Amino acid sequence: MTEIEYDPEAVQDTRPTIAELLNDPGVRTAVKIVLRDWTKRDPVDAAFDAGLLAAAMERMADERCGRPFLPCPRQAENARCRGE
Repeated sequence: MTEIEYDPEAVQDTRPTIAELLNDPGVRTAVKIVLRDWTKRDPVDAAFDAGLLAAAMERMADERCGRPFLPCPRQAENARCRGE
């Protein structure tokens, strides 16, 4: 069996940085508030808690939509799921 070598510099991380999110005018103020507050926390704990929060919010969206909620860029469809 051939062993594959991992070169971390050859892998491009496409996840946004905290600074990119804070400087992005398209990111909601509520998210920026959480980011500023959570940067003071242990990043592993914050990432775990963010995953819990995301799962709970996705479940709430599923329940309100009456079907699995798939976020999309079309605001009209998202508004319909929110009951607006």
